[in-house]
Amino acid sequence: MVFDDSPFKEYNPFNLQSDLKKLSINDSLLLEIKIKLEEELEKGGPRKDALRCICGSIVSIFVSDIRCSDEHGGKSSGYRVFVLIVPDLKRGYVLGIIRHHHKQQDTSLSRHAKNQFREIVKQVESLMNLTKKEKNYGHRN
Repeated sequence: MVFDDSPFKEYNPFNLQSDLKKLSINDSLLLEIKIKLEEELEKGGPRKDALRCICGSIVSIFVSDIRCSDEHGGKSSGYRVFVLIVPDLKRGYVLGIIRHHHKQQDTSLSRHAKNQFREIVKQVESLMNLTKKEKNYGHRN
């Protein structure tokens, strides 16, 4: 799990460093979130309760909304972590984190944010396809 959104700054509707600061997420809490994210990913997905595919294809590259519990309770009052998942690289890139509380105001993503996530998926897919073509070209020589 990579907590670096800098490669996606141009399209990312979130600012991860700002999110971490605003939510007062220290290193120990960040490690806890990372462990919970990895546990959720290992369980497989997408699942309605914790791991939802926002855009992309779960067989290639997608952005997921992963709900993580906090120290006070379950997933209904914890964090929503938006992760770009690239299965071929066995890697997830955290794009943003928001805190949500049970019965809190709507924390749905805006249409603009979803479109930005789609653009990130499209850009990464293009890069991955280019890389695959280069590898295939190299093997022919």
